[in-house]
Amino acid sequence: PADQLAKLTTPFFRGDSGRTATNSTGLGLAIVEQTVARMGGVFELSNANSGGLCANLLLQRANGEPV
Repeated sequence: PADQLAKLTTPFFRGDSGRTATNSTGLGLAIVEQTVARMGGVFELSNANSGGLCANLLLQRANGEPV
């Protein structure tokens, strides 16, 4: 849901408990966001038109040029 989108990269946030797997720790997207940031990239989440989640990663090449 749109109201939870900003919280999805918060460590241990598991979203709507009715739609979340019980074995989830809520760390996956937080780890991705931190890893991408340390690499000088950008990680963005948005609502997909189909009702799902869209995740975008923007990373740079080793020479500093965008991919």
